[in-house]
Amino acid sequence: YFQRRFTHLLVDEFQDTDPVQAEILAYLTSSNHDEQNWQRCVPNGGSLFLVGDPKQSIYRFRRADIVTYTQVKGIIERTGGEVLTLSRNFRSNSELLTWVNPVFGTLFGNSESKYSPAAVEMHCGRTEAAIGEMSGVHISRIPADLDQEGAAVYDANVIARYIHNSIAEKKTVSRTEGEMKQGRGPCVEAGDFLIVARNKRYLRVYAEALDRLQIKAEVSGGNAFQNIEELKIVLDCLQAVDDANNPIYYVSVLRGPLFGFSDSDLYELKRMGGRFSYTVPVPDGLSDDLSGRFDHVNSRLLQYRLWLRGMPFTAAFKSIASDLGLLARCCSHEDGSIVAGGFLKAVEWMRAESWNFDSATDMITYLENMLAESETDGCNVMPQRGSSVRIMNLHKVKGLEAPVVFLANTSGAYSREPSFHVDRSDDVVRGYLAITKKKGPYQRQSIAKPSNWTGFKDEESKFEEAEEKRLLYVACTRAACQLVLSVASGSRENYSPWTRLHDHIAGLPELQIPVSDGPINRQQPSPPEMSLAAATQQIDDGWTAVRQPTYEVVAAKSAAMKESGDRPSWRVIGDYGHQWGSAIHALLEIRMNRPAAQFERIASQLAAQYDLGLARVAEMLATVDSVANSDIWSRARKSNNIYTEIPFETASPGPIPIPKITRGVIDLCFEEPAGWVIVDYKTDAIQLDDLPNALIHYRPQLAAYAEFWQDLTGHSIAEMGLFFTKLQSYSPLEP
Repeated sequence: YFQRRFTHLLVDEFQDTDPVQAEILAYLTSSNHDEQNWQRCVPNGGSLFLVGDPKQSIYRFRRADIVTYTQVKGIIERTGGEVLTLSRNFRSNSELLTWVNPVFGTLFGNSESKYSPAAVEMHCGRTEAAIGEMSGVHISRIPADLDQEGAAVYDANVIARYIHNSIAEKKTVSRTEGEMKQGRGPCVEAGDFLIVARNKRYLRVYAEALDRLQIKAEVSGGNAFQNIEELKIVLDCLQAVDDANNPIYYVSVLRGPLFGFSDSDLYELKRMGGRFSYTVPVPDGLSDDLSGRFDHVNSRLLQYRLWLRGMPFTAAFKSIASDLGLLARCCSHEDGSIVAGGFLKAVEWMRAESWNFDSATDMITYLENMLAESETDGCNVMPQRGSSVRIMNLHKVKGLEAPVVFLANTSGAYSREPSFHVDRSDDVVRGYLAITKKKGPYQRQSIAKPSNWTGFKDEESKFEEAEEKRLLYVACTRAACQLVLSVASGSRENYSPWTRLHDHIAGLPELQIPVSDGPINRQQPSPPEMSLAAATQQIDDGWTAVRQPTYEVVAAKSAAMKESGDRPSWRVIGDYGHQWGSAIHALLEIRMNRPAAQFERIASQLAAQYDLGLARVAEMLATVDSVANSDIWSRARKSNNIYTEIPFETASPGPIPIPKITRGVIDLCFEEPAGWVIVDYKTDAIQLDDLPNALIHYRPQLAAYAEFWQDLTGHSIAEMGLFFTKLQSYSPLEP
């Protein structure tokens, strides 16, 4: 069946193919349908076309090693296929290739092996329509007396200054005819620069150096979340709220940047018999100021606990972060747009995963794991204006190019013995694992190992050594016009990932950075001269000013319901309060948007989340079924435009001289030929004879929602109504 459907396969970047993918390709093109061993399959003539460069095989750590490439190449050669060698390079100029060819002629050698391909001399196929001044291979030497971090900071500052000067002085690079047709002028811009590091540890340092010179940068291949302090702050807060009996979490919040308690403050609390818990009253004997501060913290943490217990977890997280002002804090950083974007990205990740949270502890665990993510790209909260310098680790850079490329960061190359070896050379794949434990900061001690482990370890070391050379090849062939190599000196040379290139840098020009540029840090204003008392008063006045509200937030429902006065007292039977309503609303939204979902499982999760108990799951499902089987639901399902739980927000003048922001959520809204219909679900436990009063009471809310909808969208409301889930009835109201 599949061979009839896919008669010809073309696979690009074949060197990145793993054994499972190669097996699929072999069976899809095999002329022998009964063959059980993919390595013995014979492809149908003309059915398989592969494009790949074994010199760019760099993903052995995820099974896409050069052995698979060589095996499939061998199948093609044995079965009458043709292997063509491509040697024309359309990316790099001739000046770069004049340096690259002898370098990798030495590193790869003239003959291929199972570890490495043979060198192929590349010929320049690039046709330049405009010749630029930034060209060739240059070096930038790093002083020998710097440690790892100091070397990265120095390197980042030099690169940032070079990029800044090149843009400011309108330096030029060569452009191809195609680039000129795309509107690319000869003068360099930020997007013409690519900074490549062997690993991700100091990527942020390079972004910060560029940011200080107001040059936009995008970081890929690092961990955007690890660098966001605000995520760690909210994690500490969530841990303290979730585990009220753990004094370590509580103290961490008190001493952290949120509330700024000193050790002396904490000592005073203990001295007066207090406990490190927000659920315990503050003891007598503290000063009024200190007692008030502890009361303030405890009241906020108690409020956060209510949110965690009474709201969907992601909503509670957002409410806590908003109350703490963490997004505003993100924006206050020098690279605030990136930090705030990363924070919002984390919130979105949590929202997408929230259906798997059965408790607040699950959410906290997910946030901890997120902060430990090995690779997470950053995200700008504002749309990029203009181009950006790209910064990434070496495994991210394959397939990309730039006019000017920096091989940066002279640290991260450590010699580590292999702990496993995988042999894919035979029909049966075999793996060999050595079990070790950590011994000191840089060594491991063997606990158990296979027989002949020395031979397996040496074999794996040869594969790793060959792949390191291929990584260098990928790095050195990204540049179109200019390649800049950061060169370590002295003992630091042993830790540089670019050391193998040092034998080939003799005679290369050094990067020229004008000394007159001075420090690249932004000028910091000098503090004003004033007395301590005046400075303290100025700080207090500043805090007083920032505490003044600049806008008011009101709930649309609450504002509208003021016209109705107090809610009439229904004859309530059973527990149908806020938590029940939240659970039903959430389940109705899922039922409309995901009709094939496993509702019993989801209802069980919601029952646990809102402390309703699993005994009420059947009642929850029956309630939702009654709505789903109603005429109004049927009308909504027939509509081409339907929205559930749609939030709205609008600004309007308030009773005080600050803007008023009105927010609300429309439960159900859909379009019919006569106009739009809005429906609000009511989960009140009312009786039938309470219905007239309930309609009068809730009418202002629906009228306000209709007015907001018309003002915000320009579309008229043809009908509005209330669906009372307890009565299983829908009551339309005239707009």
